[in-house]
Amino acid sequence: MSEKQTPAQLDAYSTLFGITKSDTTVFHETRGLWVGSVGDVKVRDINGNIATFVAVAAGTLLKIRVNMVFSGGTTAGNFVGMY
Repeated sequence: MSEKQTPAQLDAYSTLFGITKSDTTVFHETRGLWVGSVGDVKVRDINGNIATFVAVAAGTLLKIRVNMVFSGGTTAGNFVGMY
């Protein structure tokens, strides 16, 4: 018998994966994107829209659903995808 999960447990991320910025690689859509080093982050959301977050601080968790982090236009690094 499984225990009922709390809302906090249901909101937690269950899968983490490293992301290498690329202009061609499409990955599993995220629910969050960890930005490990400062800079701009150019992403594509799950609907195909492209946006650039400018001057994102190191250690920022962006709660966004994306499936690409572009190499061109992205100066930040050390990304971790979460879902």
